[in-house]
Formats: sequence, C-alpha cells, structure tokens
Amino acid sequence: MKKAQMQFNWAFVIIAGVIILAFFTTFIVRYIDIQTMKENAEISSDVYNILYSLQKSSFRTELNISIGIITDLEFSCDKLVVGNFAPASLKKEYIFAPKSMNTDIINVWMQSWKYPFKIANLFYLSSREKKYYIVYDQSSEGFVNNLTLPPFNIQKTTTMPNIDDPNVKIISFTSRNADITITPDENGQVIIGSTKYPLFGLPLVYGAMFSDNYPCILDRLLNKFLTMIEIYKIKVDYLYLLNRDCDYSQMKFTLNTLRDRIQSKNYDEIKKYVNILDEQNKNMLSLNCQPLY
Repeated sequence: MKKAQMQFNWAFVIIAGVIILAFFTTFIVRYIDIQTMKENAEISSDVYNILYSLQKSSFRTELNISIGIITDLEFSCDKLVVGNFAPASLKKEYIFAPKSMNTDIINVWMQSWKYPFKIANLFYLSSREKKYYIVYDQSSEGFVNNLTLPPFNIQKTTTMPNIDDPNVKIISFTSRNADITITPDENGQVIIGSTKYPLFGLPLVYGAMFSDNYPCILDRLLNKFLTMIEIYKIKVDYLYLLNRDCDYSQMKFTLNTLRDRIQSKNYDEIKKYVNILDEQNKNMLSLNCQPLY
C-alpha cells in the first residue's frame, strides 16, 4: 500500500512539475513576444518621428537612424512593417526604399520635389547592406556624373555587373537590360520589367533608382500634385484681387489644363504645361506682378 502511495505521489509531482514548467515556458515565450512587439513598435514610432522632424528641417537633408538591433523592415507603397508589429501608416510621407531591409542603421536622404512649384518632400531610404551599381556609357556619362547622389553604398561602372544578390540593385543608364533602365534625362522615363513609367524631374529619377515601389508612389505623388494645383488656383484668384492690373487668367487656364492632363495621365502634356506655367510665372515678375510661386 505504501509503495502504491509513493508511486502516486511521484506521479503527481511529475505531472504537477510538467504543468508548472509548461506554464512558465508559455509565460516566458509570451513575454518575449510582447517585448519584441514593444521594441518593434518603438522602432516604428522612432522612424516615423525622425522622418517627420527631418521634413520640418530647413537645413538637413540626410541622416542615419540607428535602430540599435538588426531588425526586419518591410516597406510598401504607404506602410512600414517592423518585425512582427502591425503596419504603420505612411500615407502622408513619400518614401522611396527597397521592399525589405534587415539592418540596424537606416540611411535617410531627403529632397524636395518642385514641378514647377513645391509639391512634396521625398525621402529615400537604404542601408549599408544594400548596394547599387549605376551602369553608364559614353552617351550618358555626363548625366550620371552630374547626379547628386545620396550617401548610400553606390558604385558607378561602365561594365554590367554579373551579380546575383538580393541586396544588389543594378541601375542602367544605357540600352543594356538591368533591374531598371533609365533614360539619361530628368524628364525621361524608367523601364521596370517591361513597363515604362514617366519621370518628372531629378527627385523622381532618384526615386526610381532607390525604390522598389516607384509606380505606386508615382500615383500618390500625382494625386498630391492635383491637390496642390487646386491650392494654387485659389492663390491665383487671391493675387488677382490684390492687383487687378495683373492678368492671371492665362495661369489659371494652364493650371486647369495641367490638372486635366494629370487626370488623363497624358504624361508628355504634363511636362509641356509645367514648362508653360513656369514661363508664365517668370513673365509676371517682368510685368511687376506678384508671381504665383
């Protein structure tokens, strides 16, 4: 009887021990998951706040964000996912970045997109693990050498690299195929896969170079362009009220036409009317009238 009682006691102790061990193991795993999510949430918040503060700065155009630990970051058109944390919205920011990064330091560069007036601040993100090869030839050498490049891991070359590495992106300014091919013209086009997309100024050339989501961000920027046109149309009316001796009717017509061309995605006409608007704006100064921008 005593032997049976001892066996029962031992069995009870073992079962209880297993239950207690399982409880603490589950608790520790959940605690680690919660702590990881907390860290990822803090990283996501820090990245957003630093970008926001940089956008408000009048002087700085580049910085490095130190995360502290190597972390997975996923960038989509308007979202940032850090590790296993819920996506953070980037609907008010325009970020050109690789789709994914595994790093502890994010390199950030900022440029203003003016076309012809200021439309938005653009952010370009990369990491020291990412490497970019810019391929050029004699016909595109001048254009490439005049580019103002960010402090990323960039190498210029006249030879097409033969590298199969997810952290490498090959950007061609020649007729040779690469990850993307760009015409050496700030108002040219970029070929991604087999599809052509327009470029509207150097800031978007850089966007095509350093982003894996260029088509989507381009659409967002064109929508922002439409919003800014409506604002400048109101400003045209205001300037006319201030000085009725100045004729702003042609500028308003150009703004309306530009709006229509953006909505219809007539890219060549967008470039044409941007140039017309810029010329009209310069003419206002020569007529002693307040320019639009």
